Amino acid sequence: MQARPNKNVTPAYPVPGVMRCLTVQQRAAAIEKDQDAEAQEALAAPQCRGRPEKPAALPPELQPATFEAMFAQLLEWKEMYYDCLVPRQAFDAGQLGDWVHRLRRLYKQERVPEALAARLDGIGFAWRVDNITAKWYHNLHVLRRYKALHGTAEIPEDYQDPAEPDFVEGARWLARQKDHYLRQKLLQRRVRLIKEALGISLERPYAPRRRNLHPVIRREDARFKHELQGRAQQQAQRLQQAQRGSCESSAAFEHGEVDLQEQGQQGRTQEQWRLQ
Repeated sequence: MQARPNKNVTPAYPVPGVMRCLTVQQRAAAIEKDQDAEAQEALAAPQCRGRPEKPAALPPELQPATFEAMFAQLLEWKEMYYDCLVPRQAFDAGQLGDWVHRLRRLYKQERVPEALAARLDGIGFAWRVDNITAKWYHNLHVLRRYKALHGTAEIPEDYQDPAEPDFVEGARWLARQKDHYLRQKLLQRRVRLIKEALGISLERPYAPRRRNLHPVIRREDARFKHELQGRAQQQAQRLQQAQRGSCESSAAFEHGEVDLQEQGQQGRTQEQWRLQ
């Protein structure tokens, strides 16, 4: 037989039989009272139960020493090739290419701190690269390797060597770039890279600039022109600062010589006075 609740004792929480006899407002007040009691117990309990959670450690690629060293190499790469697109298998920058690849993977996993991401954004780092662009830059640096081996990047279009499939693809790629340049379908950034990095002179009969250029080509050419202007201004500022520093150092040197001469004259005057 079920025991009947004692009416003289007020329960901390209404028992089911009593709960059915309460109004809606009384039920809500009872539930709220119980929740307040649980909250007070939680606040009275000790705050640290067990070991505190440690902050997530930075990946090896983002450790301060590694990041600063690779970031400096990335700046040098951009200074030479106008972009931060480093192929993963670059023959002379394999470590940098692998670091850039892992950096994009960490960014996709949302593991790159905001401060480091902002620094990379400031130099125009591309977090996502489509396959066509990646393949273009891969072939460009493949021909750089061919030039380092053979002294020229003018690889024959019918080049065949089963041991070097990248060179075979690079020969076809170079023929396509010359055709694009002839039809004015090559970005100015890429034209400059082919001429400067590979030493190849692209030629076409004289013709006025096409008026029906693709909007992407117009936009990218305007952006590259703006980047070149900004780079020229930065170089001019660095040159002015260097000249100003050299002038200040020469002035300080001359001032030091004058001081030495004055000190020598004063010393000689004092010696003559002693002799007298």
